[in-house]
Amino acid sequence: MEQQKDYNTSIVVDKSAEEVFNDINQVSEWWQGEIKGDTRELNDEFTYQMGDVHFSKQKVIESLPGKKVVWLVTESEINFVTDKKEWVDTKIV
Repeated sequence: MEQQKDYNTSIVVDKSAEEVFNDINQVSEWWQGEIKGDTRELNDEFTYQMGDVHFSKQKVIESLPGKKVVWLVTESEINFVTDKKEWVDTKIV
């Protein structure tokens, strides 16, 4: 039997879809750690660094204002798991 590798969760907030979309795309406002690069437009690339524990680089590969944003993880060094590059080629939707 193949191990399930996806992770899904939902959060309900009292905001419009447009407000949520805009908030999500302001990564440095809600993701603890150091963010470098742009995070709001299609093809923007940004890095996330949390000390020596977590580094990752994302690219915005889909952006439907008010509806959906998709980031592709292109680089990863996560030091609290066995496979430190396990996020590479995953999508955060």
